[in-house]
Amino acid sequence: MQIKNINFTSNTQNIIEVSPPVKRGVLDDNAKGDSFVSSNKTKIGLGVATLGLVTALVFLLKGKLNVAKTNGIKEASAELLANPIKHIIDTPEDKLLPEFQDMFSKLKDLKGKDFVGKAYESMVKKMGYEGCAPRLKIEPLDVDNACFEGTHGVITFNENKLGKNTNEENLSIMFHEFTHFIQASDIIRTKKLGADKYMEWIPKSNLYQASNDEELCNVKFKKPYDKLSKDEIDNYVSECVNELKQVFNYSFYQKIIDKKGIIASNSDLGKQANKYLEALNQTINTSAPLNAEKEGYRIVAHPLEFYSKLYDDYATNHFEATAFTLGNKIKKIFDMFSAQNK
Repeated sequence: MQIKNINFTSNTQNIIEVSPPVKRGVLDDNAKGDSFVSSNKTKIGLGVATLGLVTALVFLLKGKLNVAKTNGIKEASAELLANPIKHIIDTPEDKLLPEFQDMFSKLKDLKGKDFVGKAYESMVKKMGYEGCAPRLKIEPLDVDNACFEGTHGVITFNENKLGKNTNEENLSIMFHEFTHFIQASDIIRTKKLGADKYMEWIPKSNLYQASNDEELCNVKFKKPYDKLSKDEIDNYVSECVNELKQVFNYSFYQKIIDKKGIIASNSDLGKQANKYLEALNQTINTSAPLNAEKEGYRIVAHPLEFYSKLYDDYATNHFEATAFTLGNKIKKIFDMFSAQNK
C-alpha cells in the first residue's frame, strides 16, 4: 500500500482520508534477523486489544533533521527533535510553553474538527514528522476518545466524543496517541528489536493477561495457564505473528526509517525502546479481554473490583503511563497559554 504524505489544509476532509491497508512490502534489513511487522488492527492508545503503538524519535541519523518552518511554525528545538517524549516530560511547564506558543496561537479561535485538524498539522511539523506521520482519521469508534492503529499507521479520533471534549482535552488526547506512534516507530527502528518483536506484543499481552486470570485463560486456551506447554505458547505467538504479517503497513514504517534512520540498541533511545516493548508485552486490554467477543467466546463476568484493578494495571503500565504523562503535560501548558491570552 502506498501512504501519501500528509497534505493538511484548513479543510478537515483531507485529514479524514485514509488509504487502504497494505498486505506486504520489501524493506531493507537493518539488523541481522530483523524484519518489519506489526499487529493486526492495533489500537494502541486506549487499552482496546487493538491498541496500536508508539515511541520517541531520533536515532543514528544519516544526516541533519529536516525541520518544518512553514505556516508560521518555528523550528523545534534540537532537544525536542532528538527525543520528544523525554524532552516534553522532563521540561518544566514554564520553560516548555515558549516552544509551543506559536502553535497554540494558531489554535485559540478554532473548535471541533477544525481545531483537531490544525492542531495535528502543527504538532506533526513541530515534532519533525512531516511526510512520515500517521494519517489522521475522524469517525465513530467503539473506544472512548481515540486510538493509534499500529498496523495501518493511522490515528483515529472518535467523532462522537470530539465535539463534547474541550480543546484542551482534545489536544491532550492527540499528543497521547502521537506518543504511542513514536513509541511504536522507535521499537521498530531499533536494532535487535524491529517489527518482528513489535508485533509479538498482541499475543504476548494476551498471554500475560491469561496468566493473571484463570477464567479468561480457560475461555481462550481451554486450560489453566500453568498447564500450557512452552510449545503451545510459542505456537500461539507464531500463529498470531504470521497473521499480522499479512496486513502490516510496511511502506508507512519504511518512510519513517528513511527519514529518521536506525536506532542503535545500546543507545539511550534504544534502551528506551526496549523498556517500551517490555511494558507493551504486559499491556492489559481493559475493554475486551483477550478479544473474546471477536473470537466467538463469551465475555467472562467479573465483579467491579476486578475491572478496577485491571484499569489500574493498564494505566500504570510504563508504555501507557508515558503517554498519559505527556498528554497531561501538553494540556497543562495549553491551559497556561489560554489563561495568558484571555
